[in-house]
Amino acid sequence: MLRPIKLSQASSFFKSSAIPLLGLLLGTICLASGAIFIRLGETELSASVTIFNRFFFATPCWLLWELIKMIKLKSDEPSFESQDQVSFWDYFLLVFSGCAFVLNLLLWAWSLELISVANATVLGCFTTPFTSLGVWLLFGQRFDRRFLLGSLLAFGGVIAIGVGDFQLGSEHFWGDVLALLSALCLSVYILMLEPLEKKFSNSTLMVSNGLSGILLLLPLVWLRGDSIIPTTATGWVSALGLGIVSQVLGLGLFSSSVKYFSSAFLALFLLLDPLFAAIMAWLFLAEPMNLSNSIAFGLVLAGIYWAKSSPFAYQNV
Repeated sequence: MLRPIKLSQASSFFKSSAIPLLGLLLGTICLASGAIFIRLGETELSASVTIFNRFFFATPCWLLWELIKMIKLKSDEPSFESQDQVSFWDYFLLVFSGCAFVLNLLLWAWSLELISVANATVLGCFTTPFTSLGVWLLFGQRFDRRFLLGSLLAFGGVIAIGVGDFQLGSEHFWGDVLALLSALCLSVYILMLEPLEKKFSNSTLMVSNGLSGILLLLPLVWLRGDSIIPTTATGWVSALGLGIVSQVLGLGLFSSSVKYFSSAFLALFLLLDPLFAAIMAWLFLAEPMNLSNSIAFGLVLAGIYWAKSSPFAYQNV
């Protein structure tokens, strides 16, 4: 775990990190667009196939990028490995992180079949405290009051969106469990980004992520007998949107941000995901926006702004 920069350096570093912050913001918006593309794909394809296509259409893009890098460097060795010695444990973590991200998406899709979107949204937000707890337990990281208060403010803002429709009861138990496990898997993926970034390039992480998704989901799709290839224009927009916009641009930009920002801050920034999804649903699907959404959006932005002024929001660069 990298040590956070000193508080006196945080302000000057943030000024020079405007581009990484914009990249993180764009990545989060692209990730949030996945909800719109999934909604479009539901009219034709099953949830499992929709998630499979996300990896199926994204992975060739990253493989092509790796090929271009290898040709450009005219190297016989893969260009995606760093100069640091890569061990078997590093490769294990690489595969493990990809599987964790795939399980996050799959468990989320399954939870939506058992519980409401409000329940899934509220429980999915627990990625943020799970990640903060993880960096404390695994890396001995501690946080200052500024970062903790900012995190609590942002977390409370997003919870306020769905808490009014949140339902408790034994009939929702397994759906709630799946949503919580989905949040836990995403936090595991975020925690693995930091050590992996020291050994592999971001494109390598994306290739591993995509291959993990294809290999894990293909047997499931095959056993269910679902159709994989879209047959309508809407289906193709959904598949390509998830693959190119959500996976290549969204996850690619988000994962590359670990070079500049801490894992806890990345998880905190993800709280904007459901808010951006609500805004896009309002713009493109004519779904209503209410006052609580606007207030929650303001609280999350205020919390993130407060937390980013803490040295624990950044990597030691």
